[in-house]
Amino acid sequence: MSADSALPAKRHHSASPPPPSILEQVQSTNGSKTPTPTAQKKQRTNNKQTSKKIKKKKSKPPKPGGAEETGAFDVLEWLGRERVQELEKWIEEDDEGDCCELAAKEWGKGKDGKEVEVEVVGLSAHGDGLAILTPTLYPIPSPSSTSSSTSIATLQPVRLLTIPFTLPGERVLAHIHRHEPDPYFMSHADLVKIVRKSPMRDLEGEGNPEVEIGESDEQLKETQSKFGERVRCKYFGTCSGCQYQPLSYTTQLTLKQTVVRKAFANFSGLPPTQIPEIGPTLASPLQYGYRTKLTPHFQTPPAGFGKGKGKEGEGNEEEKREWEVTIGFEEKGRKRIVDIEECVIATKIINEKMKEERVKVKANISQFKRGATLLLRDSLPPRPSSFVLPAPGEPFTPEDHICITDHHATVREQVAGCEFEQMAGSFFQNNNSILGDLLDWVREALKGGPQPPSVEDGVDKPKRYLIDAYCGSGLFAVSLADQFDVVEGVEIDKASVKWAKKNAEFNQRPGRGEVGFRDGKAEAIFGTIDFPSDQTTILIDPPRKGCDELFLQQLLAFNPATVVYVSCNVHTQARDIGWLIKASEAKIEAEGKGKKGFWIESVRAADLFANTHHAEGVAILRREI
Repeated sequence: MSADSALPAKRHHSASPPPPSILEQVQSTNGSKTPTPTAQKKQRTNNKQTSKKIKKKKSKPPKPGGAEETGAFDVLEWLGRERVQELEKWIEEDDEGDCCELAAKEWGKGKDGKEVEVEVVGLSAHGDGLAILTPTLYPIPSPSSTSSSTSIATLQPVRLLTIPFTLPGERVLAHIHRHEPDPYFMSHADLVKIVRKSPMRDLEGEGNPEVEIGESDEQLKETQSKFGERVRCKYFGTCSGCQYQPLSYTTQLTLKQTVVRKAFANFSGLPPTQIPEIGPTLASPLQYGYRTKLTPHFQTPPAGFGKGKGKEGEGNEEEKREWEVTIGFEEKGRKRIVDIEECVIATKIINEKMKEERVKVKANISQFKRGATLLLRDSLPPRPSSFVLPAPGEPFTPEDHICITDHHATVREQVAGCEFEQMAGSFFQNNNSILGDLLDWVREALKGGPQPPSVEDGVDKPKRYLIDAYCGSGLFAVSLADQFDVVEGVEIDKASVKWAKKNAEFNQRPGRGEVGFRDGKAEAIFGTIDFPSDQTTILIDPPRKGCDELFLQQLLAFNPATVVYVSCNVHTQARDIGWLIKASEAKIEAEGKGKKGFWIESVRAADLFANTHHAEGVAILRREI
């Protein structure tokens, strides 16, 4: 199966009884700025059964651009729009219409869930295999029938099944354990066994990557025998991270390109003519040993653990048990922690330090009142007072790295001729090996943009301005200062602004523009910045949930000539860009200026998270000036 056919896009939870159909949700999400209504997972309330007591479940709204949202498009793709309409009609018209309940009768759930052998037809955007479930015991009745014994067709599909750690084209045995409430038509399973493996697991020219890992043990060998020799982590198949390990790196890059393509097709609300061809994924020089920040978790013993609770004299002989301290990451599909001794995508210095920190936590577990998260941050040693930046184009002198565990300590990092300091607990891109290439691509992309005309021929070119919103400690603002005359970074977090100012001052030298930073307020993010819009680029790198409408309204009002949108969530990126383009077109039409609003000049993924399903989206938007 081709990479294009392996990946999907979107899905929704809803709040009001009865919940909106999956088709309504997709329509409301596609290009909407606020695609997700306040959500609540609960059993479906049927208008015709108001006397029935419904047990409500509290839950958080689905994460924007997360697995729940992308799942809606998976369902439409693999079950088909017509089939989804049939199922929704049955739910709406039949008093007994409950697909989730029938799925539980057919396949069970939890520990009582059945094992089924299925064909994996694709991959979700989050790296899980997808299979189609067709009932045999409890077929869905016909929407037009009053008799529950009449079926639409016994062999028609009713659910889409997610199975982690599987690949398209595989035949697998899976244990079904959970069904989403109506009208989501999705169920979830654990992998039991791969009956027929996909050729995608074969080495075929791309062998095992060079990566330093601990001593080879039986657990790793057993993992490789199940999932393929490319897998370098003995926790693969249990830990929820690094889903793409069995795949060749070329295949990983192609899949991420497809994820971006589907994200823009499904989330932007734009017609195909307004979405350019998605560029090839920018490869990471390192596929293992690249991650410069790790945050393992652990839990403390629950109250009363290991203490006999029987009444005195009843012969309760329970001895005090020792709490098994697990330090690591969440198990796939579960709310428990997998004990991780090393992480193969983390840098060498982080793995060395993690061994020490694990010993400390286990020795002092009684001192913790609740679970906690460790911080492991790769850093250069403190900056020597005599240190100076190398000349442009010259490499840095290599230094031994250290690992920082204090959130408030200073970390130091070098990127493409610049050096940055910030607090260890603050955000900074976690794959240093690709940042230079990413910045080079942005520089090159910016060169091709429209230039404002000079007042007269022969007059010096107008100045170029950059606003770096969500600037953090200044990575993009400082690094791109050689492309602009004036750069202004904006950040709501005041502590980050202080570090950004220090970084700008340290990296200032001839040939670089003037760089400044300021505190921003959500309601007036650009404050008193008075750069001419026709000469200004605005770069945004928001959190995973994307931009809120308040920010996008201000971005639209500023109306820069160019927008660079960097995002760790390509689905919310596509949603925001779609909103901005349509709002720009409406603004141009309302003003009657006759100029063209924003369009997408280019978009691609950058592989900041090799061997995982995550893709960093990078898009360039222009408007006519």
